[in-house]
Amino acid sequence: EFAFDISDPTTEMPYLVEEVTDEVIAGFRSVIDQMYGSLKEIRNYSFDNKGNVYHSETSYYETKEGTDGVDSVTGKAQLSDYMKTSGRIDYYTSYNLKGNAALTESYDYHIDKSTGEIRFTGKKVTEVVSRDASGRVLQTRIIHYAMEYSKSGDPENFKTNYTLYVKELELLNNITFNGRGQPDQNNSEYYIVKEGEDGVGEDGNLDMSELEFTYGVDRDCLVYGVDDREELSETKKYSWKEVNGERVKSYAGGERTETLYNSQGHVSATKTILFSMEYETASAKWIEKNEVVQLTLNEQF
Repeated sequence: EFAFDISDPTTEMPYLVEEVTDEVIAGFRSVIDQMYGSLKEIRNYSFDNKGNVYHSETSYYETKEGTDGVDSVTGKAQLSDYMKTSGRIDYYTSYNLKGNAALTESYDYHIDKSTGEIRFTGKKVTEVVSRDASGRVLQTRIIHYAMEYSKSGDPENFKTNYTLYVKELELLNNITFNGRGQPDQNNSEYYIVKEGEDGVGEDGNLDMSELEFTYGVDRDCLVYGVDDREELSETKKYSWKEVNGERVKSYAGGERTETLYNSQGHVSATKTILFSMEYETASAKWIEKNEVVQLTLNEQF
């Protein structure tokens, strides 16, 4: 993956671009050195009686020191040049008839390069809270936990040898859907644990009274392409404030992202416009200001 800020005049780009196309990507080849830095491997270990994945693991690898990850003969990735550095273990349960899991538990870990030992660092629980009559997801709750090793027992036993602390809660609400059931407008609100609290009630479950709102994000998918792939989306970050006794959103800024896919359906490039926002009293509208453009190119192998 290669990223450039194409609005920066010091960047050695052949030209500024208004639209990401195959021709634009080709124009950047002269400033990109092809290299392989990382690999991702996904293994599915167990399934339910309907063939849905129950347990899987995602492993991340980086090139060893002194290697470039490339087979000098074939030009493809040289697997012996890589070492595992981190990963994630996932458990999926409560599948619906369409094969979508309503509950996912994920455990992130890293591997100590000097000792080779695994240390788990965080847990994420993703739970579908509600659906509409058509089965479309209306609200999803995502809880992020920090994991602290107890310094005793097997460090790979993440179920019993770690203490969990609530870090952040995200409530994701899908507001509108397109004709194919894809959410084209949604909203996320983020909460953290109040000072002096741990975010967990006496029953061991999440206690919303011990959390406080930090910020929210409004998101719109403006264009869906083939296979319901997002081609143009926009996000805006906000907080809440009181105006004349009414609770209203106050926007800080956002980004608009255009995504280009190759013939295999992989992301080949993204163009992101970052902007701040100011409220214009005369028009009673939020105005975008100070745009910065970034371009990211992905090299597949």
